[in-house]
Amino acid sequence: TTSTPTTTTATWPVGTQAWTVILASSTSRSTADALAARATSDGLSAGVLYTSAYSTLTPGYWAVFSGTYSTSAAAETAASNAQAHFPGADARFIPASS
Repeated sequence: TTSTPTTTTATWPVGTQAWTVILASSTSRSTADALAARATSDGLSAGVLYTSAYSTLTPGYWAVFSGTYSTSAAAETAASNAQAHFPGADARFIPASS
């Protein structure tokens, strides 16, 4: 028998509070997953989180994120680098989910 491999998009680590880079967002989970896959193929680590679970983000979106950083400066540097592939990339603080 043959099996079709499945890919699972990474999610924000439970209980983690850190800076990250938001690469893009969408109201559609499938679109966000596709954008995360594109980011991964561009060499970025990427995952998807639902913004309504985090007080620092506008609710109602699926956000594609890249990395976890302990400082805003590190996240801002990563965002600047990511802008070559995702022009709207922005450093954001993600609190533990509410």
